[in-house]
Amino acid sequence: MPDSTPFADSPVWGGIKDCIVKVVPSLRETEFTPDTRFDRLGLASIQVITITFEIEELFGVGIVDEGLDVFETCGELEVLVRRLAAAREVTA
Repeated sequence: MPDSTPFADSPVWGGIKDCIVKVVPSLRETEFTPDTRFDRLGLASIQVITITFEIEELFGVGIVDEGLDVFETCGELEVLVRRLAAAREVTA
């Protein structure tokens, strides 16, 4: 059953945002929505990779295994992390 937690209140999103801010502190005050596109945040590719590794470590998932081109927005990334985390729990 999908989690109906509003995006801003989602613990998954909270963890993702913490990872983003850890790598790029200047984004701390940025208001993210599910439609916020990563390519509009002015991130260098190394920052995106570092954020991805931080998220993988936090949630114990393999985003890079899926490919970095599978998400363009914050909402897509949150859905991906939720899906990978749920799959990990099923196989554990």
